[in-house]
Amino acid sequence: MDFTIQLGASRMGAELIWSGSSNSHLYASGQSGSGKSCFLKHCAAQLPGQGVRCIVFDYTGDLHSFGVPCDCVDVRTQVRIEPFRPLFLGRGCLEQPYDIAARVAETILSIGGVRGGLQRVCLRNALTAYINQGNAQLGVSGLIAQIRNDPKLAQTMAPTLLRLQDLDNLLSAASQNFSWVLDQPGITVLRFDTLPNLSSQTMMTQFLLFDLWSEKLSRSESGCPVVVVLDECQRFRFTEDSIFTRILREGRKYHISGWFASQWIQDKGTAEALNQAALQAYFYPGHDRVNALAKRLAHGTPYAEDYKMLLRQLKIGEFLYINTGGRPIVNCVPRREEKEVLGDLLK
Repeated sequence: MDFTIQLGASRMGAELIWSGSSNSHLYASGQSGSGKSCFLKHCAAQLPGQGVRCIVFDYTGDLHSFGVPCDCVDVRTQVRIEPFRPLFLGRGCLEQPYDIAARVAETILSIGGVRGGLQRVCLRNALTAYINQGNAQLGVSGLIAQIRNDPKLAQTMAPTLLRLQDLDNLLSAASQNFSWVLDQPGITVLRFDTLPNLSSQTMMTQFLLFDLWSEKLSRSESGCPVVVVLDECQRFRFTEDSIFTRILREGRKYHISGWFASQWIQDKGTAEALNQAALQAYFYPGHDRVNALAKRLAHGTPYAEDYKMLLRQLKIGEFLYINTGGRPIVNCVPRREEKEVLGDLLK
């Protein structure tokens, strides 16, 4: 791990610390209002003082106040990205046109409402041809125009064209290029609450994460360790090739950590991917989810009833986690006045 986090205290008042884990990934789950956002803010506020750059993806406006200085950036008007720019796949390895086409196509088609292998094939082919012809500088609007020049292709790709138009509108609204400032510790909050809908937020999240990943890789060993904080992760699918899974699987090599928070996740693949996080904090999941979560935590052992009892007793701001010795521990996140004291110590 690149840092040490004071989690809070046990119900007996003992201080609880997270450090020395095999990776620095964190996963917090629980129903809305259970305390996940307060916990993420409490942990993130401790990072700049340890030389870490923290990038927070804030979809609801709950994560923009930390009690320590931070930069708030409106994704709609202040973040300009170039989706066709070649990104780093690994250190010293840049994308080729087909790689760019695959990344952009998968990002666009990951949004609900566009289904079918034909859409994927058509979009990848159109993107590859567009980039190979040297038209990438014309942006998404140029790609849309090229597809529309072929009426039959435009008719086939009608659902995908709608997504491309959404992306073009998002990118054209931004007035300036954006810097990740990875050479300085601090907190950057990316505010997504001005984007028009869930699809736009999901699409921009993935493009930005790919861009951040590439920027970090381009710096080799220089720059700060990076922690990415992603709330509302139940909206994403952690597929094998997704940037979310890449962060979990490969982030340790490049000093990139993912802190993920979600309500209940139904998708099995996403749940399995998030199980890679070294710290898994379970806030109260809601009455209807207690049994399922207890069964998941028991892993086939006879302790499901014990987990049910612990989960049912969780109050707002408390979470259950399994320590390195395999023991279930209930952590109490510091209250507001306690956080103010912590903030003074971090100054």
